[in-house]
Amino acid sequence: MFTEGLDETAINWIKQKSDHVDPEPKIRSPLAERLSHDLFPKSPILYSTTNTSLMSPHGLPPLKFHSGLLKPHSVLNPRLDQNVDYDDNESVASVSDNMDTNSDDEEDYDDDDDKRSSGVDLSGKNPVERFYSEEEEEEVLGYKNGCGIKLNKGLMNNLKIEVPNCGNRRFTDGDSGTRNSSRMFSTPVNNTMTGENEEKLPYWQTSSLDNSPHYNTSGQYAWQTLVAYDACIRLCLYAWAKGCTEAPEFLRDECLVLRSAFGFPETEADALLVELQDKKKSVQGRATIPVSSLTDNPNDRVQWWPIYHDDQECVGKIQLSIGRTITSGETNNIKSGPVVETLAYDILLEAAMRAQHFHPRNLRLQGPWKWLLAEFADYYGVSDSYTKLRYLLHVMNVATPTKDCLELVNELLVPILKARSERSLTRQEKSMLLDCETQIESLLESVFQNYKSLDENSPTGLTDLFGPPKASVAPALAPAVQVYTLLHDILSQDAQTVLKNYLQTAAKKRCRKHMVETDEFVSSNSDGFLMDSITISTAYLKMKNLCINIRIEIQSDIEIHNQHILPSSIDLSNIAAAVYSTELFNRLRSFLAAWPASSPLPHVNELLVAVADFERDLESWNISPVQGGVDSRGLFHDYIMLWVEDMQLKLLDLCKMEKVPWSGVATNHSTSPFAEEMYEKIKNSLIEYEVVINRWPQYSLILENAVANMERAIIKALEKQYNDILTPLKDSIPKRLNMQVQKLTRRQSTTLYSVPSQLGTFLNTIKRILDIVHCRVEDILKSWASYLPDIGDKKSPFGEQMNGVTVLLRTKYKNYLQATVEKLVINVQTNRNTRLKRILEEIKEEDGEADIREKMQMLSSQLIDSMSNVHEVFTSRIFIATCRGFWDRMGQIVLKFLEGRKENRVWYNGSYYALGILDDTFASHMQRLQGNSLQEKDLEPPRSVVEARSILCKDTTNATDTSSYFYV
Repeated sequence: MFTEGLDETAINWIKQKSDHVDPEPKIRSPLAERLSHDLFPKSPILYSTTNTSLMSPHGLPPLKFHSGLLKPHSVLNPRLDQNVDYDDNESVASVSDNMDTNSDDEEDYDDDDDKRSSGVDLSGKNPVERFYSEEEEEEVLGYKNGCGIKLNKGLMNNLKIEVPNCGNRRFTDGDSGTRNSSRMFSTPVNNTMTGENEEKLPYWQTSSLDNSPHYNTSGQYAWQTLVAYDACIRLCLYAWAKGCTEAPEFLRDECLVLRSAFGFPETEADALLVELQDKKKSVQGRATIPVSSLTDNPNDRVQWWPIYHDDQECVGKIQLSIGRTITSGETNNIKSGPVVETLAYDILLEAAMRAQHFHPRNLRLQGPWKWLLAEFADYYGVSDSYTKLRYLLHVMNVATPTKDCLELVNELLVPILKARSERSLTRQEKSMLLDCETQIESLLESVFQNYKSLDENSPTGLTDLFGPPKASVAPALAPAVQVYTLLHDILSQDAQTVLKNYLQTAAKKRCRKHMVETDEFVSSNSDGFLMDSITISTAYLKMKNLCINIRIEIQSDIEIHNQHILPSSIDLSNIAAAVYSTELFNRLRSFLAAWPASSPLPHVNELLVAVADFERDLESWNISPVQGGVDSRGLFHDYIMLWVEDMQLKLLDLCKMEKVPWSGVATNHSTSPFAEEMYEKIKNSLIEYEVVINRWPQYSLILENAVANMERAIIKALEKQYNDILTPLKDSIPKRLNMQVQKLTRRQSTTLYSVPSQLGTFLNTIKRILDIVHCRVEDILKSWASYLPDIGDKKSPFGEQMNGVTVLLRTKYKNYLQATVEKLVINVQTNRNTRLKRILEEIKEEDGEADIREKMQMLSSQLIDSMSNVHEVFTSRIFIATCRGFWDRMGQIVLKFLEGRKENRVWYNGSYYALGILDDTFASHMQRLQGNSLQEKDLEPPRSVVEARSILCKDTTNATDTSSYFYV
């Protein structure tokens, strides 16, 4: 089965090897003495008299892998500087990838050939095409007697011929064309034959070998490819004779696997498609010409072929001439020149990659092809470093940031770098390693700069869609770190700096993508936005989401760092967080400058919370502070101070006289609606600052000062509002001069004073503010102040302003209450018949209680009227306090009367009865007006009455009674 297609010499050699086992040949260097050719079957191309054409599919060229045929460097590459010192370790195999290896028989070329060879391109590009006469072609090709193929001129000009791509066919040195088919009328190539469906290949299969050095059976490397192919067959035969199990795979079916891989398939099915078009590019007919028929009779250079229309109707014929062109570069290789081992290995490697469909998702060579490459390199002396470097170059040409690729790179690099440390690399291998390192650095850069966007399932290794970071670490990151530590000393500062820069770039790229949605709010075109509430809320919501997304990014970096994949000297969480924090702070600052926060509205508070939480999380995650990073308080401080100032000015503006509502309106609590409304506004405004205070309690001191100023303004506004009512009372308010209480005397009016309802509203308002409303505001501030940091033994600065407002309210309330009582007392003192002191002076010693009660009848009636008037305008507690104050002032009159007449006991009985009448009047009427709401202490006699009774009864124990003067 495996001998089909082999000549008798090869078969005899195989039979001999089966009977006699030769000792295993020694490992040799390419520079060592080459093995005898007797170990291999003779190539029928040299020893067969019947095979005179190179076109035979069974013709195998002789092996040329021996160093004696290699030329000196100066001949191989005249561009090199002659003064360069070569490495002592450089081997004979160290030649350029693009270098032609020619025979030493250069004397076979005449001068004309040298001139024609002036177009040789040593860079591997397509050589300059040249045309030769028939005799020249036969001489150059090395055969005459009609065995060559000449291309005669055709009969049709400007004929468009479409031929299949023959880049990987066996012998394509000949070109088919028509008369004058020079380079001006080059032949376009179709990718598919007529009637065939083009197979759609994945991205990595269509582009895997585009950038790699390419050797094929046509052009400059046709001869080398043929030699490598022949060498593989001989190597497989040799291994098969020794019992190798992998070799039969390549010998089966007339070496079909090798022929397909090297580009030598059967060509009977290939056809040349000829299409005729008119000037309007309309197809007029087609002709299909089998390629095999072009070489059936080489002497018959001109043939006629039928042309068919779409309906298969023959519409004419076309005469086709066949010719051959040889480039000057190909003439050097076609004369059985020597082939360098490394170049043959490169050709075999490419054949193996094509056979195993080498692409970014299938990088590893396995199975028989892996064995063949190893055997080839071992037998022909290709160093292990070279094989790995050449393989690595092919891998890097299609490399993607994936786990499989990076693991393979790591496997290949380890022995190569070990060889470099042992100084065993040749110059060519060092150059190849430099190329590999450059490409590997680029690959590592791609990995580290996209370590959150790596996708094993993507053709490029990177995800196409941007989204939140994945929960797991990308599989490619660990092998990338291994490769990086192979190429760099990770303990060095430079290597750490480079890796940190990669990671910082990755964070910037992620941050940039997150900020895309907010670019419109900070761009120069944002002035055209309609600043309505919905647009503003949407903008602040996107900024809030940006903070949350950046926070998630840092969390994922912390998780990656905790997996200990990166070197210990690389703190990923701090590196990335520094970038994220700086970029976020700059974006927030720009946003707030374009869309300032006017007040602590809900959407503003949400953004403030997101920024403050972001900063708090960084601290809780032990992220080191960074200069220019997120400073939530610094970002919002100016805005908060502006909010407080605006709130204060706004409420103070409402306290202006023209803004105060009419004083005649009262609430259900008989208080001023203005004060109730203002305090409600203060409370609501404070609630808006709850978010701020929860993050930064120190702002409670700022708010306390603002609230105190607003409360003072409210009290002042109330006094202005009720100025007409309060003016009569101001003369009765004691003025403190030189620490002594004095009364300003003024001419008294004879008109009785009646407490107006507006006075009741004013005092009720002051009392409600003092007892309830002010306390509510103070409680809110006190709860916030409890979060202030402890300052030790020092007194907390909070509370001073609130205490000042409380004292002010108490003073106002007390003074106006006392002034009201004084007005009531003045009413009693104005009328001679109700003046208590005169009544006491007119009492005689023989007057009894009934007489005195009768004398005090008018006074009692006026007292009752005054209490009724007070009851109508004041609330319960103010009414009680006013009545007790009135009661106490009447008791003071009796007390002073007794104190001035202690030596005359005549008036004692009258004073005793007078006190009893006063007590009965006040207590009974208060109880009648208040009912059960009165408390027991409300009916107790005031202090002045108690002191007067003590004088009358000589009871000094009662003099120390602590009965309160007012119920404030």
